[in-house]
Amino acid sequence: MIKRPTLKGKGADIFLEKEKKESLRERTYIPTRKEKATFYLPSSILKNLDSVWLSFREENRKIKKSDLVGIALKQAIEDFEKNKKGSMLSKHFTSIP
Repeated sequence: MIKRPTLKGKGADIFLEKEKKESLRERTYIPTRKEKATFYLPSSILKNLDSVWLSFREENRKIKKSDLVGIALKQAIEDFEKNKKGSMLSKHFTSIP
């Protein structure tokens, strides 16, 4: 008689294998290789970034500020590539005197 595979140490995973949740990195843009970049931002934006980051950290301790900034930049770039002059970035910079 063939032995069945051991279930020792698998816990609830044996019931949830088909329903594995996507990780944050699988759901978002987050690349495996990152490069350091420095940008100067208004203090009000930094305060808002801290507030949003702290809100997310209550649920997921692995979220970094660079993840939030990267997602926001990715969305802004995609919007610009899709809408050009109608994009949020174009509207902002054409309205500056």
